[in-house]
Parts: sequence; C-alpha cells; structure tokens
Amino acid sequence: MSHEFDWTRLLGMQLWQLTLVILVVGLSAIFFRRSNPHLAYVLWLVVLTKALTPPLWVSNLSLLGNLSAPASWPASTLFTATEKSLPDTLAARRDSQPSRDTPAEIVSSGTTEQPMLSASNGNLANIGWIGLAQSIWLAGAAIFAGFSASIVYRRGRILQRTRVPTSVQLEAAVTRIAKQLGVRQRVQVIVTPEGLGPALCGLWRPTVILPQCILDDTTPADQDAILTHELVHLRRGDNLVAALQCVVQIVWWFHPLVWWANRRICILRERCCDQESICALAGSPSNYADCLLKVLSAKEKLQPVYGFPGVRTIHITAQRVKEIMTMSNTFHARTPVWCWATALLTAVFLLPGAYVPSTTVAIAQEQSSDAKNRNGSKRKSTSSKQLLLKYGDGKPDGKKSIAGTGEMIRFELPGEAGRIRAIKVHGSRYGHPRAPKEDVEVTLLSEDMTETLHTELVPYSLFKRLKKARWTFVPFKEPVEMPKTFWVVLNFNAERTKGVFVSYDTSTKGEYSRVGTSEEDAQETKFDGDWMVQVLLAK
Repeated sequence: MSHEFDWTRLLGMQLWQLTLVILVVGLSAIFFRRSNPHLAYVLWLVVLTKALTPPLWVSNLSLLGNLSAPASWPASTLFTATEKSLPDTLAARRDSQPSRDTPAEIVSSGTTEQPMLSASNGNLANIGWIGLAQSIWLAGAAIFAGFSASIVYRRGRILQRTRVPTSVQLEAAVTRIAKQLGVRQRVQVIVTPEGLGPALCGLWRPTVILPQCILDDTTPADQDAILTHELVHLRRGDNLVAALQCVVQIVWWFHPLVWWANRRICILRERCCDQESICALAGSPSNYADCLLKVLSAKEKLQPVYGFPGVRTIHITAQRVKEIMTMSNTFHARTPVWCWATALLTAVFLLPGAYVPSTTVAIAQEQSSDAKNRNGSKRKSTSSKQLLLKYGDGKPDGKKSIAGTGEMIRFELPGEAGRIRAIKVHGSRYGHPRAPKEDVEVTLLSEDMTETLHTELVPYSLFKRLKKARWTFVPFKEPVEMPKTFWVVLNFNAERTKGVFVSYDTSTKGEYSRVGTSEEDAQETKFDGDWMVQVLLAK
C-alpha cells in the first residue's frame, strides 16, 4: 500500500502547506491592501501558484521544506510500516538489549499466515477510505467544472445571439486607447442589450463586452474610462489570472480558504486596475469615481460575466470610491518592479515543500509489491525476511564529530553474503544553518579494509541541523551485494563550521568501531562505544 500511502501523504502535505500559505499571505496583505494594493495582489498570486505546485522539491531557503523534513519521510513510511507488520514477540525481541556474544543483533520480520491476513484487512480498509475520498473529490471537481463551463457556454451563446452592431466611434475609441496603453493584441467589442458586463473575455481573442444600457446613459468621456479600465485588465494579464483562478477553484472546491483567497484577489485586482486606469486617463480621480457611480446606478440591469475580470457592481463599494477620491499622487501606473521582486522572494521561501528521493520511492514500491505478492495466491506459507543489523540498546551515550577523517563500524551478515539497500545514522548536523552543497561519502570496505566494495554519495542536506540527534535514513540507489563481513565508513569531511555529530552507544564496549577511513589511518575509539549506525538488508 506504499503507493497509495505516499500519494495520500503528498496530498495531505499540500493541503496543510496551502492553508498555511493562505493564512500567512492573508495576514500580510492586510497591511498593504489600502496603501499598496499592487503588493497585496502579487502576494496573492503566490498563493495561486502554490495551489497548483505540489511539494515535490525542497531548497535550503524553503520555510515549508524545513517544516516538512524530507529525511523523515523514509523513516516514517518504511520503518514504521515494517514495525507494524512485526509480530509482537519479534518486535519485543528487536527492542531488547543484544547478547554480548553476538556481534550484531539481527532483527527479522517473518511473515505467517494469520498476521498477513489481519494486515491485509487493515490495508484494504485504508485503501477503501482513500478511494472514497478520491471519489468525493473527483465528483465535486467534475460538478464544479461542469457548472462553470455551462455558465460560460450559455453566456457566450447569449452574446452571439443578441449582439448589436458596434458604432464606428466605439471601434475607433478601442483602437485609440489600446495604442495609448501599449496593448498590441487586436481587441474586439461586443455590445449586448442583455445587460452583461462590462467585462473582458477571452484568452486568445480578447473581447470587451459592453451593455447597451451603459452606452445609452454615459458620455464619450465616461465610455473612454470604462474602455480604459477593461483594456488595463488586458495589459495586466488579468484574464489569464482569472482563468488560473477557475482552475484553482475547481481543484480546491472543498477548501473555504481558497474561496476566500479568490475573492480577495478579485477585489485587489479592481483596485490595482483603478490606479492604473486613472494614471492612463490623466484625469482627476473624482471623474473616474463618478463614472463608477454611473455604472452602479445601472446595477439592476447589469449582470457580471462569470469568470472574467471587469467593472463589477458588487465590487463598487463606498470604500472603493473613497479610496479613489483620496489617491492623489499615491497610485502607480503599473505594478512596481519591487513588488514583483518581493513576490518572487516570497515564492522562493514558500513554494518548495519537500522531495522524496527516487531511490526511497523505489524501495517503498518494492516493499509494497512484496506485500501484495505475499497476500495473493492463497497466501502460501513463505517466510519473506527483512534484516536490520544493529548494535547496542539503541540509547545514545554521547556523540562525536571526527574532523579530517571518518567513522568506521564493522558488520557481519547472518549468511555468507547479502545485499545492502540502506543504512541509518543517529546524529545531527552542526555548523552553518544552510547545508553545504556537497556530498557525504558512504564507503563499504572489505573485512581487512584493503578493498573498496562500494561508495555511495548522498547529499549533505539529508542530515538536519538539530540540537537533539535523531535517526536519518540513507537509501542506496541500488542494493549492493556484500560479503559476510564488511565495514561501513562515513566521511563527512568535517571541520569546525560543518559536520555531523554521530551518536555512540557504550553498551558493546566499542569493539566493532574505529576512527578513520581506511586501513592506514584506522584507530581505536576513545569513548569505548560503537557508532550508532544500522544496516538495512534487502530480501
């Protein structure tokens, strides 16, 4: 069930991350919604981007990435699942202190018919709940998408059926204002007696929709203000953002904060457009506000065009008119560059979420495939074992970082040979907050330390900078075939400002551990303990 579980966890992580981003941006935008609506608007665009950006990668600057430690994913998805599938007697045996006569404790998860039946029932129950949740989400998204598409289709048919000829003066005004605003796209105008608009529609063929009642009750100067407002929407790319909002609303139809975020975006978009329109008209804000009030007076005759930006009567409020009247010289002709830079910086901190290494996913899928094979075909009584080699009682008695060399620990397989697919290291990174952009060397040596059997490079960022050490799962790209006895060598290239403290356990007196990286520099440890390193073997 790892595949379904991983997707469920990914969606759950996206849900709480998006919720947190909406709350953070919403609180931040409160301080800018009046003094600088452009900044508040571009911050909300980060929310839209986050809504369609799943947490598939992490960066050193990511705030959400630090809250969603990728190194903890394998430990929770793989090892927890393995522990839950163990019989109680074997789990108790694994947690007990090893015999001093045994070089390394071997923890095996044997499968019997009865535990597999109970585990299968639990898996089926979880899969059933996951399937139900997916069905509800798909049904809601389909209903919302169908509802939105039907409204757009019906309005389009009405416009095509009821459109009236456009005057030459109006066409000339659109061409003149578009040239003045620097809009290079060809814009068509549709005048309708149905009371739809004013609005800007279309992504590839932008169209300004004007209701006949507005044209009858306004002067040419007022019409220029309305056309300027709609063409500023086009210059700003608000029609593209509106389409993106529809997609986000379909995907997150169940999330109330997404509905609230979309409403805030619409309100701020109109305020930004007001500022840019007044600047383009080079007139007084009072004349522009008077034009909005004339549109408001036709409220009973007008209907908004669903899903598209425009002069909506629902957004013409006393507060908006008051802000227009008091703008003076505080408005912007375009969104300032520093606002976009702030949004980009915010995106760098908030968009990356987490990343599951492909090797870890492969291990999880392999484990899932093994479980399905064992649960199928009448459940033959086969013993599929997964072995974990470890020393000591699992309780750290101290920690050390070895500068200029590394940590070495010897293991012995239960058979003559076996395959290693991962190791676990109990420790924590120190030094600079940002992890070095370099790799840690995990080397496997022969029993006499003279032959390098394998070298695995893993990113330094896998180890988290923490005050308290913890287990870090280090997967190998491919399982490595090993002889009966071998050494695991960790080389962090440690120094004063970077490195990893590795915990040690004194319950085994340190007879299996050394300090060094090869036969030439291997030395006895001075703390009479063994490094807390474990080896996970493939089946």
